[in-house]
Amino acid sequence: MRKNKQKNIPVIPIAILLSLSLIAGCGRCNSGSSSSSEETEVMNTTVLKADPADYLDTSLIAATSTVHGGGFDASYISDMDPTTAWAEGAYDEGAGECLMLEIPEGTVVTGGLILPGYWRSKKAFQEYAAPTRISVSSGEDFQEVSLSKYTGKYKNNFQGYEFKLRKSIVSNGIVRVFITDTRSGKKFPHSCISELHLKGKLPKEIPESTVTMNDLVSSTNAAFDLSHRLESIYKNHMGWPQTVGDITITTEGLTPEDKAFALYQYQYFVTDARIHYASETLNKSTKSELTGIMEELFGPVGEGDMQCFYDNYVKKIKKETCKMPATGDFGAGDWMFFTDVNLDVTDTEVMVRGNIYRYDENGSSYIGGQFTGVFDLPAGDSGNCRFRSLTVSRAVG
Repeated sequence: MRKNKQKNIPVIPIAILLSLSLIAGCGRCNSGSSSSSEETEVMNTTVLKADPADYLDTSLIAATSTVHGGGFDASYISDMDPTTAWAEGAYDEGAGECLMLEIPEGTVVTGGLILPGYWRSKKAFQEYAAPTRISVSSGEDFQEVSLSKYTGKYKNNFQGYEFKLRKSIVSNGIVRVFITDTRSGKKFPHSCISELHLKGKLPKEIPESTVTMNDLVSSTNAAFDLSHRLESIYKNHMGWPQTVGDITITTEGLTPEDKAFALYQYQYFVTDARIHYASETLNKSTKSELTGIMEELFGPVGEGDMQCFYDNYVKKIKKETCKMPATGDFGAGDWMFFTDVNLDVTDTEVMVRGNIYRYDENGSSYIGGQFTGVFDLPAGDSGNCRFRSLTVSRAVG
C-alpha cells in the first residue's frame, strides 16, 4: 500500500486550456503497445460498425488529464477503432476525470455509445482500469450512466454499449463526460475509454462557437502536478523546514540532490507511461527514459545529476533498466503542502501561484505562506513545463 499521506489537500478548480499539454511527456514509452506475450492473443481488430452519422458531430476540447506517453491521446475516443483508447492520467483510477466536448448550444443530448476500458486485447482490457459509471453534464444538468455490465468481462469484437439518458441534457456549448466510478486494472491504475459518441438532436439554428479558454474548467491535476514539483524542490532545498522560509530558487541554483529528489517524487506517482508500474513497491524505467524526464523538468542535465539519482533512489540497475522505490514518506508528519493553485498561461510560460498550508499536531490547517513558481513552455511539441524559478514568502499576520 502506498504511504502517500496527501489525502485531504484543499484544492480548487482552475481555468486552463488543454491542461493535459502542461504535464504531458515526450511519449517514448511503449507500455500501451503489444508485448511479445500479447501478440499471441486474438486481437480486437474490428472497426465499429456504427455509422458516425448516427451520432453528434462533437469536437474534443480537452481531457482533464492523459497518461504521458504510450499513445493514449483523448482524440482516440472518436476514431471508430476499439483498439485505441484514451487513458486518464490522474494519481488514482480516475474518478473525477472528464472529457470536455464542444457541442452546439441548444443541442439535446439523449444518449450515446461507449466502450469502457482498453479493448485492444483481453490482456489490455484486464491490465488497465475502466469506468463503471459515468456522468454526462452541461451547466447544472447531469445524468449518471452505469457501465458495470460491460467492464467486467472481455468480449472480442465487442461493438459498444448503447446507452440512453433517463432525462435529456441540453448543451450550453460544452458537454462534460465524467468518470464517476471505476474498477481496478491488474497492472495499471489508469482508466481507459476506447470509444465515446453521443446521440441527440441539433437545434434548428446552430450558433457560432463561443467557447473560450475561460470557459474551460479542468480538474486540479495539471496544477497539482506542477505545484508538487515546486513543493519537492522547496522542501529538499530547505532541508525539510518546519516553518515556511522566504527564499527564491532558480534552475541555476538547483543542486544534483534537488533534481534527484524532485525526479524521485515525480516517478513516485506513476503518471508518466515511461515510468512502468512494476509492483506495489517498485517502479522501473530505462536510463534514457529517466534522463529524458529530468531534461523535461529542468532543462539540460549532467552526468552528476543522473548519478545522484541512481545513487540515492535506484535500487537496482540491470541491462539499462532501473528499479526504483514506488513507496515513500516525504517528510515526518507531512508538515506542509503547496496548494490552492492558480495558473496563468501564456504562449511561453506558466506561472503557478498558491498558498502553503501548515498542519498542526491536531491536523488543523492554516496558511503558512505563499508561493509563486514559473515554468517555461518549450517550443514545439515537447509538451512539458520546464522549471525556471520559485519564490516563497511567509504569510503576514
